[in-house]
Amino acid sequence: MTKDAFDIHTLIGTIVETDYAVPEGIEPEALIPSLIDLLGVPDQIARERSFEVLGEWGERGHFSDEALLALGELMASNLTRGLGEQGTDSVFLRSYSALVLCTPIGVDQMFAAGLVEGRGAFLPSEMVGVWRTRALESLLGEQDARTFVMGKGWADAVSHTGDVLHQFARSPHTDAEGLAQILHAISARLRRPTNDVFIQNEGGRLMRAAYCALLRDELSESQALSWIEGFETTIDGKTWGWESLYSLEFCDAPSVKARANVCSALHTLRLYLELGLRRWHSGEDAKNAYFAFYDRPVPHREEMIQAVVAVLRRLNEGLPPPE
Repeated sequence: MTKDAFDIHTLIGTIVETDYAVPEGIEPEALIPSLIDLLGVPDQIARERSFEVLGEWGERGHFSDEALLALGELMASNLTRGLGEQGTDSVFLRSYSALVLCTPIGVDQMFAAGLVEGRGAFLPSEMVGVWRTRALESLLGEQDARTFVMGKGWADAVSHTGDVLHQFARSPHTDAEGLAQILHAISARLRRPTNDVFIQNEGGRLMRAAYCALLRDELSESQALSWIEGFETTIDGKTWGWESLYSLEFCDAPSVKARANVCSALHTLRLYLELGLRRWHSGEDAKNAYFAFYDRPVPHREEMIQAVVAVLRRLNEGLPPPE
């Protein structure tokens, strides 16, 4: 059986319904181009199923190292296709390419941890660095912050970029400089004036990546605290409150919306710092290095919690007009 023997939509529907089993006569890698073709279509079911099949088959070891490298390179290049456009369907390709890019970065770590027999780490650090640069460019350059698009489904490019940054942040191929770059980009994206208030936990997804960067214990306490304290002002140095962003006579609405995004994201970071980010589902999972990553102690945890609380207080102190 070849991939052309079935309608691709019917085929991937069957794969999903059978717990992602490889259909008889199908070579998994031969299906990759058809799955990629569906990532940018304005059809939510097709996009989601294609992403799921690529992810599941990647994690189960159905793709060779070479196929995973090629997949990652194509997904990383897609992150900037149409970047800067607003209201067009190009957002779907960028967004779902970010999700699929999670696969080679994530399975590199899973294979290294022995979760698939006979497979090991395969990603070159230099290539991961190039992909990470493209992801950061995508985060800072994305102008289409739509989440659910009526009739076309989820776009959610900011959240999905947060997901792939999460994988970059925990990857051993990302060094201290790369971690600092991730934190800087997240701060810049949240603090810049915007017309969009994040209502689908976009800031939380970005802060999950930030939390993983902080878990790595490769940044100094002063670097971590300085990053948190940077949220006290807008990207151009304005304080968040009365007479800076608004008064009885004016309102800098884009910066006020940025303030809402910063507040929400910092509350989520505080929860991560206080409660952790458990990602395993069984005791057996917890024994594996891939899942145990999330159970390591948080460096400078108490100091960072205090810093987050202090910033949140300052964000709220300037709200009412002076009496």
